[in-house]
Amino acid sequence: MNKLWLGLSVLLYVVLAYFLERQQILLLLSVWGMLFVGYFFLIKEEANYLVFAGVVFRLIWLFATPALSDDFYRFAWDGRLLINDFNPFQYIPADLMQMPKIASQINAEELFQSLNSPNYYSVYPPLNQYLFGLASFISGNNLQLNVILLRVIILLAEGGTLWLLHKIKTEQKLKISIAVYALNPLVIIELTGNLHFEAVVIFFLILTYYLLTTKTALWKPALALASAVCVKMLPLIFLPLIVNKIGWKKGITFGFLVGLFCVLYSFPLLNLEIIQNISVSVNLYFKSFEFNASVYYVVREIGFWIYGYNIIGFAGRALSIIAFLLIMYVSFRKSSGSIVLPTAAAILTIYLLFATTVHPWYITPLVLVSCFTNLRYALAWSALIPLTYFSYTTIPYKENLWLVGLEYSVVFGLLIWEIYNKKRLLMRV
Repeated sequence: MNKLWLGLSVLLYVVLAYFLERQQILLLLSVWGMLFVGYFFLIKEEANYLVFAGVVFRLIWLFATPALSDDFYRFAWDGRLLINDFNPFQYIPADLMQMPKIASQINAEELFQSLNSPNYYSVYPPLNQYLFGLASFISGNNLQLNVILLRVIILLAEGGTLWLLHKIKTEQKLKISIAVYALNPLVIIELTGNLHFEAVVIFFLILTYYLLTTKTALWKPALALASAVCVKMLPLIFLPLIVNKIGWKKGITFGFLVGLFCVLYSFPLLNLEIIQNISVSVNLYFKSFEFNASVYYVVREIGFWIYGYNIIGFAGRALSIIAFLLIMYVSFRKSSGSIVLPTAAAILTIYLLFATTVHPWYITPLVLVSCFTNLRYALAWSALIPLTYFSYTTIPYKENLWLVGLEYSVVFGLLIWEIYNKKRLLMRV
């Protein structure tokens, strides 16, 4: 039966990678659904060949152009700016199109029409920018080659993650279900397929965890965490938990080292003006962007009843403050230092449930943590969150709140059930 599911999965990934478009929603979700049915059958077995199968599923996408995400156009845009000695944090794409000399130098017309955020400064941190620049340096203005090179970077990161999971499992004698991550269709499609750099973040996060559990110099895990932060800023939310784990004395040193490495990564690109530009974009994220939220959508509806308009400007910031306080509480609980990975799952869950925007790839780090625990709500979430692609079947894009309600009803229900059955929160040891 497993061989049948593996063979069918290969066929389905080929169809997804090379023959489907985002607008073919029913066919798209049917294929995705069949992949998840196979996934839930396959992860019941612990076998090394399943991890190998996960590698094969990722390699299928090597030459595919992402059909479900257009973020890669911005990656190429920023990369071309960087290799032509223009700071990607300094120019709004729409403004740059009014500068013919620069626009022609980066072949901007090819990319501009496909950008999904032409009126915003780039929000991708420095290490991410360097990776974009590396791909653009090699590919020049060849967009297809750029996509392949970006995917090679992500494949290397994913390979590193699977290798580290195996290393942790064998060295620390943990009952890690590597296949939970290796075979997860959401992880494969959104990271390798759609070129989201959460793959690189996940690699550096699991590297941070591995280094913290071995007797090694403190600067090494600090560099790993700083690298994760300089790809996406989200990993900063784990710093309080790490301080709790290693103690305040080491924790302060660790935090200083993380900050120092982040400054070193950022130094070539940042100045006061650039920091202000980035702040504008980050501020807009909390005040303007909303997609597939849970708690925020409830608060938004209450705001409409009371005030008669969308209160995202206030609610986005208020919820982020509440999430921060909850994360600090969870991180510094006395027991958190001894159950790091279940606590990391709790931190990620708090962040996601209070966020105003939750794209499918945002939950992939939570899937990784599921390898170490008996928590399964994240896997159910990964199977349901592709329903958000229904939003892209209309122009302008419009969410189906019934589907959002279905998604979070199942996620909250399963989460509450797993919390009630506390044994399911324990490490797989």
